Amino acid sequence: VMELGCAEGHFTAMLSPRVDHLVAADISEIALRRASERCIGFHNIQYMQLDITKDPLPGRFDLIVCSEMLYYVGNRGALKTVIQKIANALKPGGYFLTAHAHLVVDEPDRPGFDWGLPFGAKAISDSIEKNWSFSLRKEIRTPLYRAQLFQRGPYLSIAKFLNRPQITRLEKQPTSLLPEVASHARWHGTAARSEFEAQ
Repeated sequence: VMELGCAEGHFTAMLSPRVDHLVAADISEIALRRASERCIGFHNIQYMQLDITKDPLPGRFDLIVCSEMLYYVGNRGALKTVIQKIANALKPGGYFLTAHAHLVVDEPDRPGFDWGLPFGAKAISDSIEKNWSFSLRKEIRTPLYRAQLFQRGPYLSIAKFLNRPQITRLEKQPTSLLPEVASHARWHGTAARSEFEAQ
């Protein structure tokens, strides 16, 4: 398994006990050091400094996890290139798990964050689905976030038409937001933290 953008290792610590071998990658040396300190009790993790926009991905993986990172690759052309790089690094039948926030830049009339980034979860999802290597298998969508599980098909186009994805839509945000995050939440253009807090 490879985790792209492991940051300080919060998810790495949850993922490591579930897999045989984990490559935790991040562009930041500081993040990798903190991740290794957090996960000091796990012995199946290899840490790697990696810039997804420039560096090749090492090996072929059963699963690649990439959360809250694809906003930062640059423009949509760079996003398309990175998604193809991820597809190439997966074994046929392998999975790509990704989670990103909705941003108002994608859909100004829907809930999202005003983070000033070029695109959010919708544009990322659209770009992945346009790649014929991937078919969407499962999705959990909340007012502010979208988590998706894609599978790399053995053949480029067939898998997209053989399976219907399992879609779960939650009307209420299931978790409360930290105040500094909630201040950037927008509901039809208006900050409304109470709309997004757990009910």
